[in-house]
Amino acid sequence: LDLHVTLAHTWAGDVNLTLTKVGTTIVVPILTSGTPDVNADLIGLYRFTDEAAGTFDAALSAAVGGAVAPNLYRADGLLSALDGQSLDGTWRLTLFDNHAIDTGQLVNWALVFNGIQ
Repeated sequence: LDLHVTLAHTWAGDVNLTLTKVGTTIVVPILTSGTPDVNADLIGLYRFTDEAAGTFDAALSAAVGGAVAPNLYRADGLLSALDGQSLDGTWRLTLFDNHAIDTGQLVNWALVFNGIQ
């Protein structure tokens, strides 16, 4: 299971993102604002997979004053926690910002199962 998210948001260090399969107790943290004082923007397609070499937090720290490069990253939690879940039903992506003064939007998102979006 991979997650693709297109975001446009200022001050990426304040953003929290989780993925849930509704009807289960499994909540996977994707971004947990582990570096809230980092001034870097999100602009583009960010792909999350357990197999990625780099972490989003490392890219965020390297992007201070700029933008986090759209790329393939490991999520803060393991997406494999959702392995075996039925593709049917409702999946919920929850995005929130810890500070109201920042602006942004979730442009779109998709789940990719075995390469199928």
